[in-house]
Amino acid sequence: MTEIIRTLAKLRLVNLWLFLALSFMLVGCGESEKEFPDATFQMEMKNSKGEQVSMEEFKGKVIFFNVWATWCAPCIEEMPTIHNLYKEVKDREDVEFLMLSMDQDFEKAIEFREKYDYEFEIYRLTGPMPAMYHTKLIPTTFIINSEGKLVLQHDGMGEFDSEEFKEYFSGIK
Repeated sequence: MTEIIRTLAKLRLVNLWLFLALSFMLVGCGESEKEFPDATFQMEMKNSKGEQVSMEEFKGKVIFFNVWATWCAPCIEEMPTIHNLYKEVKDREDVEFLMLSMDQDFEKAIEFREKYDYEFEIYRLTGPMPAMYHTKLIPTTFIINSEGKLVLQHDGMGEFDSEEFKEYFSGIK
């Protein structure tokens, strides 16, 4: 069991380094935002209250967009780090969290959120997933800036409450 824990710890460290390297590649090196692709906002969802929501409503904000499921162990493991980040930035009017559950039974996702007292809203698709956000791996996190540019795609588990990520995220406008 100890060996499994050591292996998981090493994988988290490698994952964090890869994440940071990608982050610096995307926002560093003097690259202009014009080099980032335009994000797609053509996505229809329902929130946990049963309200129909269009991703278009979030246009003009920095969007933290995470694709997850309750049956996904890495999704569950990264969720507290997302919640910690959310709690730090939830009062920013220019930031929106879009937590998109892939659970077939959305009620399970709602119960999960309530069980752990996560404050962010969760959503489920009511239409097709735009091709830009198709992923073979969950969790996957996308960051869209207020200009509507996709500035980061992170496949796999992340540590979103690390000082490095919080600094990166706070710099996105």
